[in-house]
Amino acid sequence: MKPWAGGSGGSDKHCFSDLWGGSDKNVSKDGGKLNTTFANCWWDEGCIERMPRVRFGKIHIVNCLYSSSVASYCVGAAYRSNIYVENTAFTSSAAQKNPWAVKATSSGYKDYNITLKGCYGASDAQSRSGNEAFFNPYSYYKYTPYAANLVGSVVPAGAGATLSISVGGWPKTSSAKQNVVDMETRTDETTTTAIENINANESSAVVTSVRYYSVDGLELPTMRKGLNIVRTTFADGTVKTSKVFRR
Repeated sequence: MKPWAGGSGGSDKHCFSDLWGGSDKNVSKDGGKLNTTFANCWWDEGCIERMPRVRFGKIHIVNCLYSSSVASYCVGAAYRSNIYVENTAFTSSAAQKNPWAVKATSSGYKDYNITLKGCYGASDAQSRSGNEAFFNPYSYYKYTPYAANLVGSVVPAGAGATLSISVGGWPKTSSAKQNVVDMETRTDETTTTAIENINANESSAVVTSVRYYSVDGLELPTMRKGLNIVRTTFADGTVKTSKVFRR
């Protein structure tokens, strides 16, 4: 997607993308709880920094793409971060200039670890302050990353906002292709994601039943606040599942 008009500072920017850990002092709240894998993610035009900026977490960044021409830095290693950046592509000159930066700079909060390996546009590196061992994702799960020189073509083919999203009303069938949205999206209190397109005529797109579930599989009588799993059955026997977030 293009940068959203009227963004931070009145300009078309995605400025500070991903902040993991809000304060150096949140050890009890955030310590050991922010471990995350970023795979096949794309920080494109308009992103300036925090892609991500990390405190406390063990973070694996694999086969990701950094292409913003206005990046001041990409990955920020802040207090007690332990980051492993692997087979990732830094394709813009701005991203290549500062693929990572140390953000653990406050007095008493200078511990960090970061590793870069097999990346395009950034040299292999390891850097740390403190005594914690370097995080290695291979100790936690098995995976096979693809070559960094393929990231620039593979990631844009599937990353980003690629779905047609409808919020606030049931879409009417006007052709053989319809966006399936749960009936509960008739109010402004719901947001629907992971919408699937189906090829169907009007008769086969008739809904015969709708069932609601929590994210852990418990069937619900109706949607509740937060994330819901909605299972919709159509007259032709087709079953579609969508994720619906209700505010």
